[in-house]
Amino acid sequence: MNPVESYILKLSKEEQDIIHFFHSLFINKYSLNSAIKWNVPTYKGNSLICYLNPDKHTGIHLCFMQGHKLTDKNKILERKNRKLVASYHIISLEKIPYQALLECIEEAILLDQKN
Repeated sequence: MNPVESYILKLSKEEQDIIHFFHSLFINKYSLNSAIKWNVPTYKGNSLICYLNPDKHTGIHLCFMQGHKLTDKNKILERKNRKLVASYHIISLEKIPYQALLECIEEAILLDQKN
């Protein structure tokens, strides 16, 4: 079992479902490398692309390291006065705007490939 899978098992059922879904997506569809950094699952290609951060109250934040460069044409990302990182707060898998979020993920991966 790798460190991210061990991390996932320590979470609540709802958090496990969300992180497991995105972990599988990043590994299987986008072939990103995973690790635990800053005590959260991180995903990288050439450099760090994103991380999954459990919220103190509920859900998971999908955070993009170069969020400030993403077009976010559907306006789903939150910047919260951060200079670089932008994120999407996931409360449940059923309420995710999949297409809009996939566009952000794919754009973040393209940005990483250009660097």
